[in-house]
Amino acid sequence: ISDARITYQDGSSPTKVVDVPKLSLTGDGGKTTILLDLQYANYKLGLKGKMGSLRAAIIDWDQSPVKTSLDFTLTLNGKSLDITGKVDKAPKVLPQFDIKLESKSFDLLPLAAASAVSGKSSSAPKSSQVQGRYFFSDDPLPFNLLPNANGKIALDIVQLGVPDQMPFRNVSGTIDFKGNRLDINDLKFEIGKGQAQVQISLSQIDSPTPVISIKALAKGFTLEQVVDSGDSSAKVSGGDTQIAFNLSGKGKSLHQIMGAANGKAQMTVGKARLDSKLLNSAGDLAVTIMDALNPMRKQSNQTILECAVAYLPINSGMININDSVGVETDRLNIVLSGTVNLNSEVINLKIDPHQKSGLTTGIDLGSLVKLEGTLQHPKAGINREGVVN
Repeated sequence: ISDARITYQDGSSPTKVVDVPKLSLTGDGGKTTILLDLQYANYKLGLKGKMGSLRAAIIDWDQSPVKTSLDFTLTLNGKSLDITGKVDKAPKVLPQFDIKLESKSFDLLPLAAASAVSGKSSSAPKSSQVQGRYFFSDDPLPFNLLPNANGKIALDIVQLGVPDQMPFRNVSGTIDFKGNRLDINDLKFEIGKGQAQVQISLSQIDSPTPVISIKALAKGFTLEQVVDSGDSSAKVSGGDTQIAFNLSGKGKSLHQIMGAANGKAQMTVGKARLDSKLLNSAGDLAVTIMDALNPMRKQSNQTILECAVAYLPINSGMININDSVGVETDRLNIVLSGTVNLNSEVINLKIDPHQKSGLTTGIDLGSLVKLEGTLQHPKAGINREGVVN
């Protein structure tokens, strides 16, 4: 097949177009050679290699024992991933597989874009996309794409590109599939000059409310080493950082999972220098908080962060902050208290800023500032209790 085009539409979403410059399947000596070129929006995918007879596997699947080997190279926007291993399928039982993914350099962004299920083209700029109802998307996660099988996938990727930050290095770990359960064990990677370890468990995958738990620890790196703004005038320097969290939740979307989440998260950041352009691109929530604290901050092209700490206990989707988030800059000491409901995403936070030196707002804010609205549409308000006091 050459120069083919696939068009499809999901409900009322805009039509998507996938071009297939070439697809070739060649059988020879009990092997099938596959060559595929595919293009969607600005993303190019290629697949080439060999496996056991594809025709025999299709005919014998769940009727007779099937054993096949895999030896492919997947390319996404010019970067390659080697896929090797084997698949065994006996009649009337779940498939068994043992697969290894290896790469010198690979990117997550093209892979995610190529499998996107939203109605908007992934090549469209963010500003033109329709903003969802929630900060944490209520679009269903693609759990249905996970194989119902028994087996494992071993990862060995020297450099893994991720959106909006520097690449992860030396990514290793194992993904275990056990029918209706998936476990990612001992996932490790280097971030900046530090290291991160992650464990993820997903169970009851085909139920109305899949259950997920995540444990992670990242330390030994700085904000400077991981933040990649792509703008030389929007940089950060320093910022020794440590992040740890242990969370569990259930649901089919990120919004449902966070709305039922339990656990805790903790973060510390050391002294850093942040350019104002970088802060202004941090998103509506962060910008609203910063403007509420210091409306005149834009008169300075930098913010000097002395330190920041956050401890966030989460119970059934409710974050209760009892003076457990603090930030110290060269001009202000700031403490937050209140609640964030991750189900409704309603914010009710009191912000207590104390001026250290220099001109900030021109008045002593005391405890007059309050953050209201939702995570998606935050707004600053007046803490009337603080006014009375």
